Amino acid sequence: MRRSRSISIARELDTIVKEMVPGAISRLVRATSRDSLLEGLAQCLGECQSFKSVVVVGHSNLSGIRLTEDTFVTWRDFSNWIVPIGPERMILVACEAGRWLPSKALFEQIGTLKKIYGSPLPITPHQATAVKFLLPYLLLGGRTSKHGLLVAQAVNFLATGGVIFHQSRREFQRSGTSEAVLWTAVEELMKTSTRRSV
Repeated sequence: MRRSRSISIARELDTIVKEMVPGAISRLVRATSRDSLLEGLAQCLGECQSFKSVVVVGHSNLSGIRLTEDTFVTWRDFSNWIVPIGPERMILVACEAGRWLPSKALFEQIGTLKKIYGSPLPITPHQATAVKFLLPYLLLGGRTSKHGLLVAQAVNFLATGGVIFHQSRREFQRSGTSEAVLWTAVEELMKTSTRRSV
């Protein structure tokens, strides 16, 4: 996604939260540089000691994420920025952010993290629409059962062509090397199929 579109999506999500979940304490951190991003995160922590949910909108791939024009960081380094916030769940609106390797870095570094929502594929603004429904649902206390997630994923795929994975720490810890290799292979197949169909 272009940077302007990422900013637009972040603003839309912030507005949705304020309108649909008025009791939620939310902060939008918009940054143009690494320094301004870190300052914004520090300011959030100064105002609130922690946030249960963190939504990240940016540009990413299997190796890492770019949140500002001047900085691309590995998933591990990015995780270290998020550790002080102590989120229980993260919603990632960025290309390939829902893949196994990024999730591994996030779960390993962020001890409080229980759930990750993200796409294993390149994401388009149209595909990001699902997050506009998912975020208020989660903030209003909605639970994500396996059956409900499958239905929501099917509807999202049929409506937008998008895929959002849900990973929990418990399931992730149970998986071993063979599952990691399998998931990475499946993700690559999905990515290749998506390229061909575009």
